[in-house]
Amino acid sequence: MAKNQHIAALKCIFLIRKILREHQYDFVILNGLSEIGVFSNFISHEKIIVIGHSNEEWLIYKPYRIGVLHTLKRVISYKFDKKLFLFIALNDITVSNTRLYGNLYKKTVKIYTGIEAMNVVNESDPNIIFFGRIGRLIEKKGNRNLIKAFSVIHKVYPNTKLVFAGDGYKRKELEQLAKDLDISDSVIFMGEVNPQQFYSKIDCMISPSLSEAFPMILLEAMSLKIPIISTNVGGCTEILVDGKTARLISPNNVLELQKAMVDYIQNKETYKKFSEEAYSVYLSKFSTFSFLKQWEMVLKS
Repeated sequence: MAKNQHIAALKCIFLIRKILREHQYDFVILNGLSEIGVFSNFISHEKIIVIGHSNEEWLIYKPYRIGVLHTLKRVISYKFDKKLFLFIALNDITVSNTRLYGNLYKKTVKIYTGIEAMNVVNESDPNIIFFGRIGRLIEKKGNRNLIKAFSVIHKVYPNTKLVFAGDGYKRKELEQLAKDLDISDSVIFMGEVNPQQFYSKIDCMISPSLSEAFPMILLEAMSLKIPIISTNVGGCTEILVDGKTARLISPNNVLELQKAMVDYIQNKETYKKFSEEAYSVYLSKFSTFSFLKQWEMVLKS
């Protein structure tokens, strides 16, 4: 964590301690295993639940990290896993990464994130195929690969456009890449917008990320029955099934991405079936109702 994040975490600890002295609670729920959970030694309560929000790879490298801050963190978080009542993991990768810590692994429960179904009316031009990407414009999101793939298919299918929603430090670089590839007129950067506004403009959602934990954008697209093309990284393979609910491709592979985009253009009915099946999976595993039922079972147990 950066220095200001450490300070923020310490402030949270003191605030939580103050609240617990003044009130009685059945559970204390903390967000972020690496951010606040590791400081649970300083919070006095019998039932501390920590919710993870990443693959928690730091658990693997933690013993080998060097430096004053990492050493200090290891000291103050010594055997923090014994203090936890439960750790809520967001995917199977996270569960696997807790295996090095016996106490933590025994207390780990996987609960998939759930979202409310979105209500969006498609406003895109029926004569144009709109591919869309929503998220931060940063390196690990694989957006350069998406622009490169689109530049190739756009020459064959000029009735296509690519829409980006979100912002980030790579935006100018991506805009320049679109200009260099002579497709800037067909690549739209919406900036930070309401997700509903973005989803109303697209026909197919693409997630070309190089790494992910449990991307909410996949759940959003599933709830809207929008066809999906995604890389098979992180928790994406727990959300989607290739050839059944979406098209999954290898990360950092422009050619595979091109082929998948062409496949969508040529086989829209197949992808419509994917999206219908994905919607059924969303209802059974990733809806708000499913999420709350999982939490209810955990808390009752």
